[in-house]
Amino acid sequence: MYNTTAYFDEMNLLQHDKLRRIKTADKFAKEIMRFLRNQLLALMSGVFMHEKTSTDYREELMDLYIAMAESYDHEVLEKAHRFSGYIQEATERAVYKAKGNQEYQTAIQLGIRVKEEDIPKSVLRMFTDERANEIALNETNWIYNYLNHKQLAETQATHTWESMRDERVRNSHIKADGQTVPINEPFIVGGYKMMFPLDDSMGAPISEIIGCRCVEL
Repeated sequence: MYNTTAYFDEMNLLQHDKLRRIKTADKFAKEIMRFLRNQLLALMSGVFMHEKTSTDYREELMDLYIAMAESYDHEVLEKAHRFSGYIQEATERAVYKAKGNQEYQTAIQLGIRVKEEDIPKSVLRMFTDERANEIALNETNWIYNYLNHKQLAETQATHTWESMRDERVRNSHIKADGQTVPINEPFIVGGYKMMFPLDDSMGAPISEIIGCRCVEL
């Protein structure tokens, strides 16, 4: 597993916030790993997208996401919908677009058993612990950034975007550093609207989301 402590140590967080993010990310990663392993077994047995549908997997992912969140409201539900959609869609694209051998292609089309050695590496990567950890870290940050935004909205009139100000910060986030706007208005980051770091509710693409360590003050 990734060193979640080291990852969150890089963020400008209070100690109690850091500790709860670490705890949630570790738990989230384990649950995502379990889900992906079950999906891989389903793929190998011919169940994937035959006996089990895209909707089945999305519902599992939604339940998983909601269980990780500390609160349940409309925004969390909408986020769970988006999360389940892009995780499952990415997996399906990889499975069906892979240029594997004939045994793999036939098995996928007919829903019959496929050997792991016949599965293309581009597909196997979708079921790895590494992917599970990347997902868990990003989604944990979304959950707590959202909760932080809700708290700030109750106590202050403006909010400020703060980057980590190091060589790993993407250019659009460097440019957003120090941006201050009314609390009920979004930041403009890379040309996209975001109420808080990692906010994808208004169309910010994955290029503005993955690995973001910025915080809202």
